[in-house]
Amino acid sequence: MLAIPEAVAQRWASGTDRYCHLLELGFDTTLRFTDAGHDVLWLGNRYSATGYVLGIETPTSEAELRVGEFNLELSLVDGNFAAIAFGSSSIINRPFALYRCHLGDSGEPDFVHILFDGLFTGASADTDPDKPVMQLSIAGPWADFERANEWATTQVSHQRRFPNDNSMKFCGRAQEVAWFNGKPGA
Repeated sequence: MLAIPEAVAQRWASGTDRYCHLLELGFDTTLRFTDAGHDVLWLGNRYSATGYVLGIETPTSEAELRVGEFNLELSLVDGNFAAIAFGSSSIINRPFALYRCHLGDSGEPDFVHILFDGLFTGASADTDPDKPVMQLSIAGPWADFERANEWATTQVSHQRRFPNDNSMKFCGRAQEVAWFNGKPGA
């Protein structure tokens, strides 16, 4: 259950609530952005209103056990951001967090709660000179449990990843039981 402060609940009820999104992208250097019209300082971290955030697909909640997924579109106009994003060793499986930040009258965070916490599952870039864009796919941390396992328990499958290892050498003798101290229960 989300414990909402009274002031925020009153603004929600009256329709005067102002909020923005805070994004944390866990590249080699953690990047923090907001879609607010100004920088937001929260928990000692500055979320920059750089204009990089072009579109956030709204994450949804479902009653059934499913992996939540959504897409994020970021501008690549700034070469520094592009260098950090594509200079990371791999974007896949890097952490991502999306927060909703309710702003007080002064524009400072009044109440912040997490909307989505997950991992990057895909990335692509459109390097059109008029509008260079990066599309990121993000899924919940359970996404790996829905994909098919490509690693079978065979010698051939294992040696694709570890060519000099013979881990499956004794699988044929798995029926033989070797007890410690000579017998069961000893």
